[in-house]
Amino acid sequence: MVLSKAELLSTLQKESRILAHLADKVEPSMVDYRPTPKQRSSLELMRYMTIMGPQLIGAAKSGSFDGNAWMEASKAAEARDWNQTVAVLKKQGDEYAKLLGDMSPR
Repeated sequence: MVLSKAELLSTLQKESRILAHLADKVEPSMVDYRPTPKQRSSLELMRYMTIMGPQLIGAAKSGSFDGNAWMEASKAAEARDWNQTVAVLKKQGDEYAKLLGDMSPR
């Protein structure tokens, strides 16, 4: 299935809203929870989610993956606490609109 630009943006924004809503349900005692020792904690997963989408859109737009940009974004995410991470998630829908704004609709 091929999505139009508007459909892609709508889907990304919907997923961002859902993720931010779920993050609001996490109690402070759950932030460092790991399902198993090798899995990400709740905080680590949400940090990852703040960079994964935007970085992959950047890679798709440029036609190549920028490892340095990923590492910089990852370092910035790792410096955030829970509340800062959730705040980024809540703004991610707007970020997707900016990232996709100059793309051709095809």
